[in-house]
Amino acid sequence: MSDRKPLKRPLNILHLIVTLPVGGIEQRLKELVIRYSKEEFRPIVCCLRDKNVVGREIEQYGIEVIELDRMRGHRFDPILVWKLYRLMKERRIDIVRMHEYHASLYGRLAARWAKVPVVIASVHNVYRRKLHHRFWINRFLARWSDRVIAISERVKEDLLRFDRIPLAKVKVIPNGVDPLLFENPISKEEARRKLSLPEQAVVIGTVGRLSIAKGHKNLLNAFQLLLDEGGWPDLRLVLVGEGPLRENLEQMVQKGGLEKAVLFLGTRRDVPDCLRAFDLFVFSSLWEGQPAAVIEAMAAGLPIVSTDYEGVREIITDRVEALLVRSDDPKALKEGMVQLLRDGTLSQSLGKAARRRVVGQLSVQRIVQEYETLYKELLSVKGFVFS
Repeated sequence: MSDRKPLKRPLNILHLIVTLPVGGIEQRLKELVIRYSKEEFRPIVCCLRDKNVVGREIEQYGIEVIELDRMRGHRFDPILVWKLYRLMKERRIDIVRMHEYHASLYGRLAARWAKVPVVIASVHNVYRRKLHHRFWINRFLARWSDRVIAISERVKEDLLRFDRIPLAKVKVIPNGVDPLLFENPISKEEARRKLSLPEQAVVIGTVGRLSIAKGHKNLLNAFQLLLDEGGWPDLRLVLVGEGPLRENLEQMVQKGGLEKAVLFLGTRRDVPDCLRAFDLFVFSSLWEGQPAAVIEAMAAGLPIVSTDYEGVREIITDRVEALLVRSDDPKALKEGMVQLLRDGTLSQSLGKAARRRVVGQLSVQRIVQEYETLYKELLSVKGFVFS
């Protein structure tokens, strides 16, 4: 027993990320760290650049958020490795978990230098471009990683195929949400008043960054087809989210004469209230690791039409929790919307089943427990005992 190494509880766990604006990855990180067992873990969040909106929100829960104000350029920053090394040594970090490529690059170098007992990299998206230098770097740094977390089986496939990480080092842990946040006491009428939406309108909505990956152009084209088909006197489309395509999408709306029917809400921190105002949730993404926005809509019990790709298929069974339609096909998206708008029985059935799946399999409480178990297992394998 002399080789056993004692660790004092709570264990110090450091989460590394570049910055924390409003977004899916950032929100999932917040939901995780605020729910760690206080007796078992002491979380610290470190932003390589700045803490941003979500970082300041995390601080309100009494969790330390450190910003290093680095990564302002594109060149490799050795000073950042030094700063992270000093942070890990000074705070006596037991576990470091890094989110996405740059945090994993700098974090693994520093953690190796600082001899952090457990090192975990997290990958939240699939590869859409062949970035060969990243493949080689990730492959090399995997030897200094105890686990690489993939948020879906589809992400895992990319890690095995491109980064060639050993299968035993890759573990899939999906995203999760807190179902209680979506048991919304606010009425649909009140939710619509907050968004200046007519109470009697048929409201279709989506949540996501306004970027190419999310397929908003297809959604706008599908909505135009839906308007042309007729049958609903007051249709509205609500887009929650911000991003580089906003101006382009607004131009599409103007050219189509849809200004009165399409509402851009930008970044919102009251997504459950926004979802409460919707009659139908539509997700038009072209690719993604695993869509947190869809899980939130499922938690809200909304009927959902979603494009069909691997990340969605892992959390949705077609015609059980949602309707899945061909990706990159506005007509198919429109036909899915028509079906659910006309079939109230099917819509209600899908919404209830979606809610049940989140509560049973995708609750953040369950995901937190899975991470906590993993951390302690990895420390035990390395000979640590807890005092």
